[in-house]
Amino acid sequence: AVVYVKATYPVYISGHVQFVNKTNQSKIKGLEILAKSGDHHLAQTQVDSLGNYQLTFIPDGYNVFDFYYFGNGFDTTLIKSVKGFDDQLVEWNLTL
Repeated sequence: AVVYVKATYPVYISGHVQFVNKTNQSKIKGLEILAKSGDHHLAQTQVDSLGNYQLTFIPDGYNVFDFYYFGNGFDTTLIKSVKGFDDQLVEWNLTL
């Protein structure tokens, strides 16, 4: 018997974060970026002093992905919800 196994490949998201309000730019280092699907915590990372970040997770079995930022005096705030990914390598620059 042939058994088909659904492949699960990680999604690699990287990009740059900047604030619309430039006075907040000094709070960029250590800002947290969080990826969730429903109640499932998929990945979390800190933004570096240049505003760069990277997230990696396996999206298999999840349909909608919510991205948040928090920390450095900011409450948990939704950045965007997305339905799936067209590629494994995603460049996503964020303006908050």
